[in-house]
Formats: sequence, structure tokens, C-alpha cells
Amino acid sequence: MSFIKKLIRFFVFFIKGMIKNPFTTWRRVWTKLEIHTGIPTHYISPTRLYIRHFENKILTPLPREKTKHYGNYVLHKDIALDKNSVVYSAGVGVNISFDLSLNQDTGAPIFMIDPTPRSKAYVESLDLSDDFILHPIALYNVDDEISFYPDFKENDLNNAHSFSIHNRSNTSKKITVPCHKLSTVMKQNGHTHLDVLKMDIEGVADIVLKDALKDGIRPKQIVCEFEIPANPFKAISYTKELEELFLMMKHSGYDIYSITRDILGARIEFIALYNPQS
Repeated sequence: MSFIKKLIRFFVFFIKGMIKNPFTTWRRVWTKLEIHTGIPTHYISPTRLYIRHFENKILTPLPREKTKHYGNYVLHKDIALDKNSVVYSAGVGVNISFDLSLNQDTGAPIFMIDPTPRSKAYVESLDLSDDFILHPIALYNVDDEISFYPDFKENDLNNAHSFSIHNRSNTSKKITVPCHKLSTVMKQNGHTHLDVLKMDIEGVADIVLKDALKDGIRPKQIVCEFEIPANPFKAISYTKELEELFLMMKHSGYDIYSITRDILGARIEFIALYNPQS
């Protein structure tokens, strides 16, 4: 396809998108620019400027010397993990570099949680050892069913890249999957504690965390990613909810640090360490 045709297609996509959903379209454009150039584009996103201001006000960055990288996430290097550690990894998608790296380093089994068809097919296609256990369910604050919508308009939901509880693409298509409380999954697996809880579960991570804290669950390390709404008004409302969550976590004995990387766009990533003496 010639450069001119590609340019025309882009402008058609851009104009249609700005008419139907301007905030999401604008985010998609500058996110693609970031990915292809490696240059952070927060200066052209008022929403992202606000997010970074909020994050800097609420959270302290985790010192680099305290980080230990496992694939696409980090854990605290001074907290020991071994083959007996209990690790839950919710929201694996088609990238299990965190899970593979952590298992290789510690020998700990990885309990992976993801209900999306693409992720389930991907994990099942791999030649994984018995150390990797997939639960094809969603985490939530009830034991029931929950509906997820593709983040972008998709013809084939089995191959949709990402889903959210929020209907960001204004589509009628959705998947309905079983959901369980974190306490229920732990009970099913015979676990009474968690050493690591990693979550990248669009739209419900804050709900799951609040419910887990109310149930008395205190993972030693929590690594989590929050995708902030593209609409600036919704972003402000959502960050207020996150502020309530962080306050609840601090009252529950957690020290919370930011581990957000600039290139990731309009997200907040944090690591929380259980320290009841703090």
C-alpha cells in the first residue's frame, strides 16, 4: 500500500473516530506515536498531565536499587521468594514473561487468571510445565458472571486484543464469563495467604482490591496496573476512587510505591508492600 493511501486511511479513521469518540481516538493516536517513536507524548495530553500530577502527589517512586525485574513487571528485591511462595497473576493476555521469569528464578508455581478467549488459547498453545495453572475466570467482588467488552471494535471476539468491563468502543458485542472473588479462588486452591498478587485486569482491579481487603486478605506484595479513562472528566472521577483505594490500603498496613514507566501512556502502575508495623 502506497504512503498516500495509508495517509488517507489514517485521516478517515481519525475523523470518524473524533466524531464518534474523540477522547479515545486522540489517545489511540498519541499512544501509537509513543510506541513507534519511543518519545513520551504527555505534553499533548491534558489527561495524562493530570494523571502524572496525581501520581506524584499520592505515591513515592520505588527506588531503582530496590527493584527486581521479572518480565514486564517488577517486584521488591529484598522480599525473598522461593518454590513455596504463592503467586497469583491475574490478566496474562498473550504475554507471560512475568510468569516465566518469576517461576524460573524462584521455582514458585504460578496461578494465572484470565477469562479471555485469546489468552486461554495462547496459554494452552504453550508447552508449559505443571507449575503453571490457568484459571479461565475473571476476578470480581461476587461469585457470578460478568460481561466484558472489546476495547476496540472487533469482528472476532476470540482474537480481540483486550477487554474491559467498560464499553469504551460503544459496541454491542461482549463476552460473558464466570467471575469469582479472590477469597473464593484462594479457597478453591487451598491457599490461606498470597506472597505475590499481580493484576492487570482492565476496569476491575480497584474493585477486586477493595473486596480482598474487606475479606482480610493481605498479599505480601501487590503489583497492579490501572488504565485511566481517556475522557478527562471520567479520569478525574476515577483518580478520586483510586485515592480512596490507596488510603484504604495504607490503613490496612501497606506501603505503596509508583513503578509507572513513562512510555506506558495514561496508566498508573504501583507496587504495595505489606508492612503492618508502618
